[in-house]
Amino acid sequence: MKRLEDAVNETEEGCILRIHLISGSRTEVFFQGYDSWRDSFIFHVQSEARDGRANHELLLRLAELLKTPRHSIAILRGERSHSKRILVKGLKKGWILELLSGNRNV
Repeated sequence: MKRLEDAVNETEEGCILRIHLISGSRTEVFFQGYDSWRDSFIFHVQSEARDGRANHELLLRLAELLKTPRHSIAILRGERSHSKRILVKGLKKGWILELLSGNRNV
């Protein structure tokens, strides 16, 4: 069975998160939780997926949630897809999981 920890891979640079992004959301919830079927974290943004707006909102809000500077977060794969791989430089897997598990439905 897949677990929350499976959506984060630690590397020398930091951690890579598997994220499924739902853009154009009407909900105020940013981080919904973990989807074991997709093996990804589920995030909602209110911005539409046009001209990079949804990606921009995701990166800004993720930086705030993880308490890290925006310049330490980058999209590695999935810039034009709902499924993304996000690199968070300088953070450890345990710290990210602790922050995310304590912030469900934020």
